[in-house]
Amino acid sequence: ASLTRLENLFAHLNRNITDEWLKHLQGLNSLNEITLATTGITDQGLQYFVGLENLAKLDLVNCKITDVGLKYLYNMKTLRNLNLIQTKVTPGGITALQQALPNCQIKSDFAKK
Repeated sequence: ASLTRLENLFAHLNRNITDEWLKHLQGLNSLNEITLATTGITDQGLQYFVGLENLAKLDLVNCKITDVGLKYLYNMKTLRNLNLIQTKVTPGGITALQQALPNCQIKSDFAKK
């Protein structure tokens, strides 16, 4: 069976979901929403989101993401909602990402209430 029409992926609360696992997302261009909160995803895994041309919502709460990994997201212009709460990103990293993605609502530990 083919997953090429998969639109939503919810694989949260599973530390066995790692960067290596994300390679399987390549080519799944129908993906609109991905929730990977509290998984083993790190900065290196973010490169596998590049090319998912319909991805609008990405939840990476409580993943090992830093400012280094955010660079992979800079050109994801379809992204409209990004959750980075409980990650290791800094206010500077969030500011730079927000400038790159002005149409994206970014939630972080530093977001203005």
